[in-house]
Amino acid sequence: MIVSAHWGMEDTRKYNQDQQAAAELMAESGADLIIGTGPHVLQEAMSIETSDGRTVPVWYSLGNLYSSQLKIDELTGGVAKMHISLQDSKPVFSDIKFYPTFMSYDWPKEDQQAERIETRSNLTLTPLAHADKHIRKLFPDESVESRYQMVTETLAGNLNVTIVR
Repeated sequence: MIVSAHWGMEDTRKYNQDQQAAAELMAESGADLIIGTGPHVLQEAMSIETSDGRTVPVWYSLGNLYSSQLKIDELTGGVAKMHISLQDSKPVFSDIKFYPTFMSYDWPKEDQQAERIETRSNLTLTPLAHADKHIRKLFPDESVESRYQMVTETLAGNLNVTIVR
């Protein structure tokens, strides 16, 4: 059973105690995989060991995929991919990967300064590896490498995720 939970504090890359307690309850209640949404930013990926011996992956948040939000962490998200097989009638997850993405848009400087957010256009979703010019256009002091560092630090939980470049 795959469960999606809308939870967490907006713009917070660390999951909180309420999310952890809810994830543990869902896992103990039979969830085999938990995918979170809500904070608008990437959060940790962890695994929970249940009392019946299952290992339940928890993606606390995959971040935004397609949005025109304003902060760099809100524009950095991704897609999770994993192989699922059955072993003794229990799901086993392997080859767990994360494909980071960056969402960008055009926003004329004069409209930015006047905070006319409705003028954003040309929304573009790009694999993070190819997003350097998009990142630097919106955030001149940031780069693909700084974004990969954030993704790597954020996903450094116990789930053993391979971050694909």
